[in-house]
Amino acid sequence: MTTPVRRTLTVLSRRAQEELNSLQSRLHATCAQRAEALRMLISSRSAATQTAQMQFWLEFACADQEYRVVLRRLAHFCHEHREGSSPADPWR
Repeated sequence: MTTPVRRTLTVLSRRAQEELNSLQSRLHATCAQRAEALRMLISSRSAATQTAQMQFWLEFACADQEYRVVLRRLAHFCHEHREGSSPADPWR
């Protein structure tokens, strides 16, 4: 039988918590923008000219890129803070 792994709960500093909240808010906003751009792109397939479809595609590509950037920043934040705030850096 395996022994369960125990992890201690670590608390983020106020600054790190504010940064996490900001990243999460930005992720939700960019996710909504990306979803709207995708809906418009899909709708344009049967209702728009080829030029308009290209414009919808470009809008989606930009929204997707912004979403990926914010998601990457959030993943980087989580990687940096997976053990909580560093005791070596009291200003975090």
